[in-house]
Amino acid sequence: FGDDTGSLYEGTVTDLVEEWLPRFEVKTDETDPDYGPLLALAKALQKPDDELVDALEPVLNIDRYITYWALEVLLVHRDGYASSHNNFYVYFDPEDGGRGVFIPWGIDKVPAEDAAETLDSYVNAQLPRRLSRIPETAALMEAELNRLVTEVWDEDALLASLDSFSAQVESAQEGGAAEK
Repeated sequence: FGDDTGSLYEGTVTDLVEEWLPRFEVKTDETDPDYGPLLALAKALQKPDDELVDALEPVLNIDRYITYWALEVLLVHRDGYASSHNNFYVYFDPEDGGRGVFIPWGIDKVPAEDAAETLDSYVNAQLPRRLSRIPETAALMEAELNRLVTEVWDEDALLASLDSFSAQVESAQEGGAAEK
């Protein structure tokens, strides 16, 4: 981010609902222990759909959130924010006007074996549920999914990386670095 003085919160089985904010863990000494930035997000989410994007814009980098959301879908991260209100950080970046940015963590269950094949599984949390109801942001999400699949996702490169990692593990085991 270039500036680590913003507020950083860890979300584990919680959401952007005012009563749930104390469930967020304050992660740095610079982080507002009264949850001010999270409260601003929660209050923006109380606005009606026709006012939501304007209310969110000053407190959330919406474009970055949509990319985050799209990646959770593509990676079948059913234990993340959009699906399970779990395994995420929110950083309020001073270099971006203090707007929130979501950061994934805990992707040990990616891809989820029992994952549903629909986007409905990724609108359980407040933010994606609300954004999915607005035609303009739903269209942005669809466009971001398409962009990631066509411009970013490189299956051949991913498979080559997996083959390389597998060879390294096999080599280490053959060399005696790993014993049964």
